[in-house]
Amino acid sequence: MNKIKVEYNAPWTPAIVNLIDKSYIAISGCQNINVPTGTTMDDLELINHWNDATLISNYKIGTFESPNSKGNGFYSIVSDGEQVTCNCVGFGFKRKCRHVDEFKLNFKN
Repeated sequence: MNKIKVEYNAPWTPAIVNLIDKSYIAISGCQNINVPTGTTMDDLELINHWNDATLISNYKIGTFESPNSKGNGFYSIVSDGEQVTCNCVGFGFKRKCRHVDEFKLNFKN
């Protein structure tokens, strides 16, 4: 069987998620790739560009804190340089929030 070539940009190894009727590779944040049901890690050729000297990212990379609106806690903003996510409820439902918008304004490369 030919290996499935997966190029990605993340500091960690992707995971395979097997659901009842489909499988996909979970890379980072919202990055998912559909693969045939039953695919295993042995079926993948993983090519990670995380440390490539030529990689230019749009945003600072890492995990950052953004204060919540009540001022009594923080949300986690995670950036892989391209995609930015937040663990607030709004981002969970709408895939966008003011925390991510503020991050993108203030942490551009």
